[in-house]
Amino acid sequence: LAKEAVKNIFGERVKDDSFEEGIHPLQIRPCTNPSCSKKEAKKGEFRKCGACRRPVYCSPECQRAHWPEHKGGCKFLKRLSKRST
Repeated sequence: LAKEAVKNIFGERVKDDSFEEGIHPLQIRPCTNPSCSKKEAKKGEFRKCGACRRPVYCSPECQRAHWPEHKGGCKFLKRLSKRST
C-alpha cells in the first residue's frame, strides 16, 4: 500500500503503511505522529500515550507534536475507560 494519511474514528490523521513489505501491523508499529516516518526496530520499543494507552510514539517530541490532533480522542477514551472500571 502507498504511504498516505488516513483518519481513524476520532478524525486523527494516521499512516496506513503497516502492511508494507509483508510486516503484520501487530509486529512492528509506526510512530503515530503522521509527520514522522520512524518504525519500531523491535516490538514494544515505542511508548504508548500515558492517558489512553492507544497511540505509540518514538519520542516525547513526536507525542507533543501530535497532541493537538490526538487530544480530543484521548480525552474521550480516558472518559470511556473510567466508566468501565
